[in-house]
Amino acid sequence: MDESKHTVISGEWKKANAGGSHLYSDEFAKGNEASWQINPKYLLTLPGEGKAEVEIVLSRPQWKSSNAVKKEEAKGTQSQGLEKEDNKKKTKTIVGTMMGMYMFENKGQKLLKISDCIEEVTFFPKNEIIYNKTFDCNENGYVLMPCTFEVIWTLIMDNRIVKKELICYL
Repeated sequence: MDESKHTVISGEWKKANAGGSHLYSDEFAKGNEASWQINPKYLLTLPGEGKAEVEIVLSRPQWKSSNAVKKEEAKGTQSQGLEKEDNKKKTKTIVGTMMGMYMFENKGQKLLKISDCIEEVTFFPKNEIIYNKTFDCNENGYVLMPCTFEVIWTLIMDNRIVKKELICYL
């Protein structure tokens, strides 16, 4: 694969940046419950004119329930995915750990609003989501906000943005 058309961004959701889905945005949540804005945001720039076919892969280590983590701890094996720290604040079901993503046109806005979202990648209870989209090329680019459905504390993620076919005219 042409490295100039392949970008991998590693990160993780921690207490400081795990804001949950749009249900935790100012439009839906009240007061301290509004945490959506703290989710990580990535800028996808596609300079030039025309269109770009982009594949976005959002992945993470396998999710393990708190019961599975406890069993591994009892055996002395190390858990991957949700860390021990997550047991301080965990979701009741796998629904909370579903991953999804919101996409916005980059207009230099400091705060994003769910009403400005141009596309939402459906939340799935999977460890990898592959999304293909044709973007209009522009200098400002797009803001990508991956998140989990509910607020969680620690979850490792790997965002791979693969520009499969760049149809931008420079």
